[in-house]
Amino acid sequence: MNIFTTSKTIFIISMFSLILVFSLACSEESPPTSIVSTGDADADGDGDTDSDADSDTDADADTDTDGDSDTDTDSDADTDTDTDADADADADTDSDTDTDTDADTDTDADTDTDTDADTDSDTDGDSDADTDADADTDSDTDGDTDADADADTDADTDSDIDTEVYNNLDVDPNGTYQFKSVRTGTGGGFIVNVLFHPTEPDLIYAKTDMGGVYRWIPETETWKQLLYFIGADDWNWTGGESVAMDPSDPDKLYIAGGTYTNGWANSNGVIWRSSDRGATFEKTNMPFKMGGNMGGRGMGERLAVDPNDGNIIYFAAREDYGLWKSTDAGVTWAEVTDFPGAGTFMTNPDDTWDYDSHTAGITWVTFDPATGSAGTATQTIYVGCAHVEPGEPNIWRTTDGGATWEALPGQPTSTLEGDIVTMTGGVSWDITATGDDGALANPGTGLMPKQGKLDSNGTLYLTYSNWAGPYRGNKGDVWKFEPDTETWTKITPIDGATDPDNTWWGYGGLGVDMLSPGTLVVAGVNSWWPDGVMFRTTDGGTTWTPIWEWGAYPEIIKHHEFDISQAPWLLNPDFNINNDHAAPDQELKIGWMMEGLNIDPFNSDRMMYGTGATLYAVNNLTNWDTVDGIITIESAGYGIEETSVLGLVSPPSGTAHLVSAVGDIGGWVHDDLDVAPTLRHTVPDDGSCSDIDFAQNDPSVMVRVSEGFGTSNDGGYSWNKSWATLPGTYGQVAVNAAGNSAVWAPGNGPVSVALNNGFSSFTAVTGGVPDGAAVASDRVNASTFYAFAEGTFYVSTDNGAGFTATVTANLPASGEIHAVPGYEGHVWLAGGAQVTGGSSESELDGLWYSTDSGSSFTKAESVEICAAVGFGMAAPDGDYPTIFISGVVDGLHEIWRSDDMAATWNRVTDDTHRFATIQVITGDPRIYGRVYFGTNGFGILYGDML
Repeated sequence: MNIFTTSKTIFIISMFSLILVFSLACSEESPPTSIVSTGDADADGDGDTDSDADSDTDADADTDTDGDSDTDTDSDADTDTDTDADADADADTDSDTDTDTDADTDTDADTDTDTDADTDSDTDGDSDADTDADADTDSDTDGDTDADADADTDADTDSDIDTEVYNNLDVDPNGTYQFKSVRTGTGGGFIVNVLFHPTEPDLIYAKTDMGGVYRWIPETETWKQLLYFIGADDWNWTGGESVAMDPSDPDKLYIAGGTYTNGWANSNGVIWRSSDRGATFEKTNMPFKMGGNMGGRGMGERLAVDPNDGNIIYFAAREDYGLWKSTDAGVTWAEVTDFPGAGTFMTNPDDTWDYDSHTAGITWVTFDPATGSAGTATQTIYVGCAHVEPGEPNIWRTTDGGATWEALPGQPTSTLEGDIVTMTGGVSWDITATGDDGALANPGTGLMPKQGKLDSNGTLYLTYSNWAGPYRGNKGDVWKFEPDTETWTKITPIDGATDPDNTWWGYGGLGVDMLSPGTLVVAGVNSWWPDGVMFRTTDGGTTWTPIWEWGAYPEIIKHHEFDISQAPWLLNPDFNINNDHAAPDQELKIGWMMEGLNIDPFNSDRMMYGTGATLYAVNNLTNWDTVDGIITIESAGYGIEETSVLGLVSPPSGTAHLVSAVGDIGGWVHDDLDVAPTLRHTVPDDGSCSDIDFAQNDPSVMVRVSEGFGTSNDGGYSWNKSWATLPGTYGQVAVNAAGNSAVWAPGNGPVSVALNNGFSSFTAVTGGVPDGAAVASDRVNASTFYAFAEGTFYVSTDNGAGFTATVTANLPASGEIHAVPGYEGHVWLAGGAQVTGGSSESELDGLWYSTDSGSSFTKAESVEICAAVGFGMAAPDGDYPTIFISGVVDGLHEIWRSDDMAATWNRVTDDTHRFATIQVITGDPRIYGRVYFGTNGFGILYGDML
């Protein structure tokens, strides 16, 4: 039976939320042409093997646009006090802005002999092409010729861990806290791929787009995060651009780390190298950015290890940076300059947000292991490109180990006649056609090979789509290439050439059964309505079985069932009430953005695949092949926590100690921090929630903002939607201590108040408070609200109706504000805060506090930068609430705790638990020392004192 006999409108679900980030110091590099030689033993962390362990406590205060994301004070072991202002004339593409004014011939007295072998493509991020004559006699053996004679006077405060070796333990032996994830049970964000090791059973890795990489723990059937060691300065490295395993050595793991390639990314990408399955890592800095959260991130794996010689690794880069190769297990890299392929596809060349206007580049590398032998390089390698130009190829092949490359003969290409694109195989479309939203429905001029994988017979299977994805794609095909005969066969499950009205998806996910040649599963990307689509074949694509098919409309006949006991909140209990969805639309979908899909090479019954919300597993896959067989799709993401957390509150009373507001999926009441919640916030069901607050004197009263305004009278367990005319969407919200008035500062409208009216109407406040201000309520006086924007602090004493400016000087330009429970008039201001969320601070500034309702402020001198602030239970010998911050104290960007009103600080995070971007933080008013914090990609975590 044909799966689709009725044409349907495509419902576009909002894409995975890209929280706006602000770059402190970023630069775009030119395409490099030189050889990269980094990642040696590098004890000092600057990318070369200088044995000086020099930590450069240099004095130049550089803002560090060099791509190593240090705001550096470089506390290396030899205290180079270089004061030269380093102009760094490196041959590399690092754009280090150490504004050295000394013509930099590096007269530091150390005679750094640098026997380097290249002309310093120096991708270590500090852009020294050093002859580095630091006063310590470096015998620089890093292999780079360090052509700049650079004295490396970075006065940077380098708070990142630049020892090059990282150890990710559950409890750091030198730490003072134990950290745990607040469990949601499912992932929560886009699981881009799940990868089975080809030679080691049960060795599995899961890759996310901005929240790191996980390893499967088979004993507990959970996942372990491998990148918690990344700190705030290096937040851009948490994006999983690609993951590769060495088939000849299961202990070897490689991760290409980098989240964005655009202007807000503060660093180039890196290659993480592990010899112990991700327990520890070394890194190589690369001379270009990577885009784990950019378009096309589900197009196969860019990083691939030669299955016959683990020293050989290829990396397919974005933009026009080309194909790169390492012959020393990822320590050094060189561009394959004669590789002829290109990947020029971009989602929207006219995008002004600097996101969709970046090209996806070269996208995947696949080795044919049968064309080599142990210890000898594989000869046949396939490489796919995001390229849709009419008549041009987008798959390339070498049959001599990379010495020469050719376009794969006979591959599908496109023609363009007028406005009509026609692909080999017959799929066609009009590039001027528009969708329901008025935008161009399919402006691309060809199909791209989304993924290319070999079965055990050497047949290459390929899925195609007209978009790089992961959100869009409405035309596609599936093909196979048999190299023995150089034969191409179109094997598309439902052919858009013959049934265009009933195929509204491209193809993405591709799982090949290595135990049964010709058996595979393909997934549509994307079919938002009424559900995602998957198809399975056991005869090489001659026949296919769908995972569901139409009965008598609107009936759907399913060949699957669900087990979401790990994450019951995936089922929306208000599906048919709030969203006006009706059959055949599904309240629990098999998925969307289904690009990472693989079958266990040791077990034909096991398949795992990622979606935009969770990771699913099937453990009875061959049931699909039986008449009336039903497969069970199980939520299998326990331990993966990949969400962007925008609001956290810990009420002083009630059953739950924590309630959250989260991007994309709303948030939860967390009754048990170690057990997945049963329900998520569904009223108003707008996906992302940007802020939440509770009434201090009656914590059962809560308010929450998203595209709508929600109120709760039972501590967040149930919500009511305000039907008032709203002033805007998202932003920040505060409810007064009595729980009867709220001030809302939306992101796109005036600061407004719902004044003692049951939140039934909103009125713009008076007093000139700018749109988008930070707002808070006094935690004692129910009549008092506070606001802060553009360096000015405002106070209201009439329940938020009118505000008056108080302090208008000597405060940072922006930040977040929080009032202190139990202390009337006490307000703290974090000057480096992400007011709208994101992956780097909007302004770098410190911490201020007021004890007189904002009439005056005092700066906490020991805090250099404060990105977030919150309060917890007072110490046993104290009265004032404990203060938690995410910020810089003593040159280290960490979580800090003060028990004495910011006089002294105790480090909370440690060298193996740094958690990258922390967007919101609060303590527990009932448990001394406990801290809750929300990240941009690692979910919600909490720490308890050891």
